[in-house]
Amino acid sequence: MKTSNAILRRDFHRLRHNVAALLVLAGICLLPSLYAWFNIGANMDPYGNIDRVKIAVVDLDRPVEYGERQVDVGKTVLENLKKNDQLGWTFVDENRAIGGVRSGAYYAAIVIPEDFSASFLSIVKGEEIQFPTLNYYVNEKKNAIAPKITSSGLEALEEQINSNFVATTSEILADELAKLSGDFIATGEVQKDSALHALTQVQWNVAAYGESLRNMDEKLARMDSMTAAVRADIAGLDAAVKKGQISLAESRTLLENIRRESENVLAAYDDIVEDINAMANVGNAYTGRKYTALDGELGRIENRFSIGLQNFQEINALNRSILGDLESIDPLPAESKPLNVLEQWQNINARNGTILADIEKQSELLDDALGELDRSHGAIQKRLRTVSDENNATRDKVGANVRLLLEQNFDMLNRVNARFSGTLSSMPLLLDEFDQVLEEMEYLTKESRNTVAAGLESLASAEAGIEGLRTDLAQLGRGPLYEKLLSLPNIDAKRFSAFMGDPVVIEEHTIYKSDNYGSAMAPFFTDLALWVGGMILISILKIDVDKDEEIADFTAADAFLGRWKLFVILGQIQALVVSVGDLWLLKVQCVHPVLFVLTTLISSFAYVSIIYALTVTFRNIGKAMAVILLILQIPGSSGTYPIEMMSNFFRSLYPFLPFHYGIDGLRETMLGIYTPHFLQDWGILISYVPLSFLLGIYGPKLLRSVSRTFDAKLAESELIHAEYPHEKEPIRGDFILALLAGDEAEKEKIRQKHARFFHRYERKKTLAFLSIFAIPLVFLVLMFSMESKIRYLVIWVVTIILLAIYLIVLELRRFRYRRQQRLMAMDEDELLLYVKGNDAYEDDF
Repeated sequence: MKTSNAILRRDFHRLRHNVAALLVLAGICLLPSLYAWFNIGANMDPYGNIDRVKIAVVDLDRPVEYGERQVDVGKTVLENLKKNDQLGWTFVDENRAIGGVRSGAYYAAIVIPEDFSASFLSIVKGEEIQFPTLNYYVNEKKNAIAPKITSSGLEALEEQINSNFVATTSEILADELAKLSGDFIATGEVQKDSALHALTQVQWNVAAYGESLRNMDEKLARMDSMTAAVRADIAGLDAAVKKGQISLAESRTLLENIRRESENVLAAYDDIVEDINAMANVGNAYTGRKYTALDGELGRIENRFSIGLQNFQEINALNRSILGDLESIDPLPAESKPLNVLEQWQNINARNGTILADIEKQSELLDDALGELDRSHGAIQKRLRTVSDENNATRDKVGANVRLLLEQNFDMLNRVNARFSGTLSSMPLLLDEFDQVLEEMEYLTKESRNTVAAGLESLASAEAGIEGLRTDLAQLGRGPLYEKLLSLPNIDAKRFSAFMGDPVVIEEHTIYKSDNYGSAMAPFFTDLALWVGGMILISILKIDVDKDEEIADFTAADAFLGRWKLFVILGQIQALVVSVGDLWLLKVQCVHPVLFVLTTLISSFAYVSIIYALTVTFRNIGKAMAVILLILQIPGSSGTYPIEMMSNFFRSLYPFLPFHYGIDGLRETMLGIYTPHFLQDWGILISYVPLSFLLGIYGPKLLRSVSRTFDAKLAESELIHAEYPHEKEPIRGDFILALLAGDEAEKEKIRQKHARFFHRYERKKTLAFLSIFAIPLVFLVLMFSMESKIRYLVIWVVTIILLAIYLIVLELRRFRYRRQQRLMAMDEDELLLYVKGNDAYEDDF
């Protein structure tokens, strides 16, 4: 540290006694400030002179008549633009406007076509909508920013025209609305009473339909219960028929038995004549019992059949009543479900009539059969009594009389049995068909009741809706909406149109307000001036520290720190001048002026350290790196445009660029501090300083050969300033020992290695230089054909840097091999003098 301070004191001592150097340093400290001040001053209020940007305006619009008013949108636009001084509106004819844009007399031109107003009113007239069109001509060659300004003027004009259109159409609509509201007030009460009367009538009709549906539902319910009862009777009747069929079968068996027994009796008549009377009595008793049983079963069948017939007649009568109700309802649509139900009821009614006629016919046949059975039974009993009475008197005639009696009665009983058997056989089929009809009637009754229930529900909903509508209609004349409607004839059309044209009022709340554009741009130009100031220092002042009697020896770290202190002090003077000038000369807006100056000093401290470390480490290449960093930081530090608007390449670099934190820190002090961000900016700026120390102290040792070789080649050009490091580049010990030992084999091996290198050297160098010129052409073609131009630009630059490094390494090897060849040509004494450090050989190597 003591040595570095001594170096700094010596530098100031030299400057103090050199007026020319002091003048140069004064210029170095002032020049960056001039760069910042002129740029900030030029941008202090550029939009204050925006009225000098000329825009030609041409009105070709023709007025359009609508009702009692004349609409001329073009004229209205011109009148408004004449009152607008935000841009240099110039009103000329069409040819002069377009020609002026081509010649550069106007930055842009706006032409309002002839059908502009007509297109506006197309929506009001109910015609096919035509969008109004403005013809906009712009000269983008004259200036990069002017088209954006003129475009914003066009957008403002478009917004004004849209607002005018809304206001005009709103005024027309307001007038029409006032007229319509007057007509409504004149006729509204009459129409309301008529509507209430109609709703009341509809409500009555709906109530009547509901009552009819409820009566129909009751009838259907009765029919459902009666159908179930009839189906139960049919089940019992079917069982009775089966018993009747069994009784008839038994009677047939009885007749056959009587016939056999009679034949046996007649065959043995002579032997058992005494038993005839007893036999007749037995037959009479037996016939009586069977007749009683058969008569009882047939009576029960007839009774149940009569009950079933009566119930079916009642169902049929109820069916005809429901059919009459359905036919009395108003005609329904052909596809409606109720109409299908009516047709089914009509079909059932027709089938019921047919079945009823068949049942009545069968009932008559059953009555006839019962009467004939009664008559036959009486005749049989009478004749049996006659036979019994006559048997004692006329025993001789018994055989003939018995045969005759049996034959006649057997024939009569067979006829009766056959008629009953046919009647009972047809009864199950008839009962099955009757049961199927009743089953269909049950299903149809159920569906009809569901339909009636749905109808009642719909009618209830309709009644509620009609009642609500009547209530709303009755309240219409007493509500606030009606009161507002009554006030429509007095509406102010002009005020209404003004509101519709501009209905929204924006209340702007600015956080960290900037008074002018110059103050907003001051952080960027101030930071840029600080970096430029550091580059000027590096370009004019020497970076290498020399030895003299006062400072005979020092280390690389002492040399770095001693000269770094001089650079930093001059950088701080630059920062102080530019920051005070911003505040005092330009009067930029600044909430925290002291912190503003401190932030400027910290930024310069970091920037000068970075530039100085790059230059000490990479020499002239380091200066080029500082320029490249400046180029990258101008678009990539969010100084002018938001970083979100930049490409992915710059957004990825943004967190690592020093400008980012320097500009943001100055903005915090000028417009208002957000403490976490402000402390972060200061912290990261200061962190660049130790990183620069590491690079500047240890980097040169690693790159000494490259730097020395590169500077030597630059010095050969005698056009570019180059500085040499004071330490000689060390020579490999094994190489020196081999030379001093006189090892010819090792020397021959080194000579062959040199020969191979120099044989290929020119070709490698030529290819590298050709690549430096050829590769940019390839990437230039790719940049024109591809969208990602920034990516190819970066690859291009990286490729050039790699080729440059390759050439530097190639030249370094050439330099070393040349030096080795010259050392190999020395004798032992000359070699020893070189190793001891004799300066006589310094210029040769």
